[in-house]
Formats: sequence, C-alpha cells, structure tokens
Amino acid sequence: MNKESYWFYLEPYAYVSIKRDSLFLYNTLDGAILENKAPEILELVERMQSNDNLLVVKLEKDFIDQNSSVSHFVADVRRAFMGDLVDTALSPKKPVQMMPLLNIQQDIEKTDRIPNLDIGRDIMKYLHEITIHVNGECTLDCAMCNSAYKQFLCCYKNSSNHNELKVTIIERIISVAKGVGVSKINIIGGNIFLYPGFDKLVELLETIPAQKNFYTHYRNLPDQQEITRLLNSESFVLNLLVNFQVKEKELDFAVGQVKNIPALKTKFNFIVESGKDIEAAQQLIDRYRIEEYTYKPHFNGGNLEFLRENVFITQEKILASRHSMKDIFKKQKVNLFDFGHMVILNNGDIHTNIDAEKIGNITETTLHEAVYKEMTGGRNWRRTREDVEPCKQCHYNLLCPSISNYELILGRNNLCDIMDKNVASGTLHFVA
Repeated sequence: MNKESYWFYLEPYAYVSIKRDSLFLYNTLDGAILENKAPEILELVERMQSNDNLLVVKLEKDFIDQNSSVSHFVADVRRAFMGDLVDTALSPKKPVQMMPLLNIQQDIEKTDRIPNLDIGRDIMKYLHEITIHVNGECTLDCAMCNSAYKQFLCCYKNSSNHNELKVTIIERIISVAKGVGVSKINIIGGNIFLYPGFDKLVELLETIPAQKNFYTHYRNLPDQQEITRLLNSESFVLNLLVNFQVKEKELDFAVGQVKNIPALKTKFNFIVESGKDIEAAQQLIDRYRIEEYTYKPHFNGGNLEFLRENVFITQEKILASRHSMKDIFKKQKVNLFDFGHMVILNNGDIHTNIDAEKIGNITETTLHEAVYKEMTGGRNWRRTREDVEPCKQCHYNLLCPSISNYELILGRNNLCDIMDKNVASGTLHFVA
C-alpha cells in the first residue's frame, strides 16, 4: 500500500536566502518574510534548490506529521503564500517548476562557458548613460567643491586641470551615443557656461534623442536671454545646484531667470549637510514655490550622524518597499548605480565611477573599448553586495540599494543599522 505523500514546492516569486546557518524567505508580491534556523529546514530548502529538484520535493505525510519543525515550516510557507502542497495522488508526476534566472546576454561568465563567443558583438547596448565634464574653470570658491562631485552629480572646479574637452571629441562621443541608443547624457564642468564651445555642444546634443541634463551652480547661471538662446529644447533639463549658506540676492536672480522661461525644465538640487540645511531648503521651496527638487546629502568629513539619519538604510525602510524578483536578480549581477554609466573628465580620462581609477583616455580609447574593458575585467559595474563584507553575510543584501559612492567615500560597505539577530526556529512576519 502506497504511503500518502505530497509534492512540496516554493513559488518562483519567493526569494530564498541561506546564510550563516539561517534561512530567509521573502515574498516579492506582498513583502512577507519568513525566517528559520532549524537545521532540518535548512537541509530541506537546500535540497529543494538543487538543479534536480527546482524548488519541488516529495514529502511523505508521516514525515511531515512526525517532524514538528517541518510541519510548522510548511504551514508558515502556505500561510505566507510562498509555497504549497500538492497531493501526489492528484499529480503522480513531479510538477514542473521554473526557477528565475537573470541573463546578461554577453556577460563575462558566458565567455568562460561558451568557446568562441564574441562578447563585442552586442556589448555597446549596455551603455545607457554618459557624464561629460566639459571644463574645470569656475570663479566660485565653494567649500564642498572638492568632495561633493565624488558623491553625486555636481559641478567641480578643477584648480590643477583647466583643460577643456574639445568639441570634436564631444562630437565623436555623441555620435557613438546616438548610434547605440544612450538614453541619458549629463553635462557638467566647473562653470559650463564658460565653456567656449557651449553653443556647438547644445547644437550637437539636439541631434540625439536622449534626456540631456545640464548641471550648474545657481550663482553661475547666465541671464534669461542667454539661457533661452542656449537651452531651448524640450529634452533639456537644467539642474540648479544650491548649497548653504545661500546668497539670497543671487538665488533670487537665478530663480527669476528660470521662472520666466516656462518651457525650460528646471530641477533644484539642494546640497544639504545638516538638519538645519534641510529646514532652510524647505523654506526656499515654499518661498519660491519650487515643484521639481531633490536633496543631495553631502558628507563633509564631520557630519556622519547626519548621513546615518538621512542616507543609512534600515530594516524598516527596506521592507517598506516592494522588491521584485527581477530587481533582486539584477542586484545579484550588477551595480544598479554604476552599470552602463561612463564618466569622461575634462582631460579626457574615462571612468566607470568617478571614485575609481580611470580605464583609459578618450583620445586613445574608444567607448567600445572602454565598455569591453569594464565588462570583461572591470569592478565597478559588477560591484555587488554579494561580493563584499559584511553585506555578503546578510539576508537583506539583495533587497538593499546597490553600493553607492557614499559607501566608497566612507570606506564601509554596510551603511545600515541592521544588526545580527537571534532568529527563532520559525518566525513569520507580514509587512503592511
């Protein structure tokens, strides 16, 4: 007489993490999490994850009934809608379960597995954003100048390098960008309006169907007539950088210039270093009725507690958002902040991250060669939390945002307050 049995399976939308003798399940549909440290449960789930089982195993009813940890785990999984039981009498053959898998068509791992694969064939499709520093000249003397640009997109006065990127080089960059479908181009410098080829630059940018972002300090903004003449395309976005303490008369002038050009898309970037700065920024937003704005926290070397409050991630913040299986697998393979992004400095140096070593110079290295070099041997596009301590030991590492420039500047990978916990043998959390 055949024993009563079931097919026990986990849903493909349930993210499974086993680290440090601990199991973590996350329902990507509703945010519920299930944690367990029972050795028999870890062994069971590890068996389910094998290529032979594909998240489906056969369990005898007697085995479930006689093992309280297993029966409780199965009940929790079903209650969290992350899996179920199917009577083998109704389905004698093992159900087919598809395990999700991220596929980067021409990635470096595939070249190791498939002989003679031409990684260069379609590699340029990964390039989607280019930041161009056109010059380094600026007459201002901002305290944040030498550090802010390393943390987020910001103007930068390069006192030791007043080079200007030749228009002919920019023309070649835009030609390549247009050919491969780059979707975003950022124009930065010291004072970009001092760039002698600015008119030609704007003319070139109008030929590419991408979003064009111009970054300038509010004190460097030219008059209304000049802005209208230079920036008159619907695909242009003017990003005004505002640091504190503000020069009120100059900010009044800048706001007046952009407000009087309704067709000009303007976004205010408030560079904040303290709670006081945030309050001051909010007052400016209210006073000028600013609709498009963002806060850019800046680490100045002495405000770590401010970053801890406004940049560091918490378990509550992570679970407050929904994370799709697609997003999770992306972060397992690539850094979402850096992937597909090239930075070209005003001296021609090419970086895949402004805080990393250069990978070439645009006068000697083509963008195709730069992308190939990063894809086959670079570290920035592939800098993931799966590869660094202590994040690689944390269940939340693929739910967290990718490693950003803040981590690089601070010299630590875990900008979080997620501490080790003693997980009970079966703990189920439903997140609203």
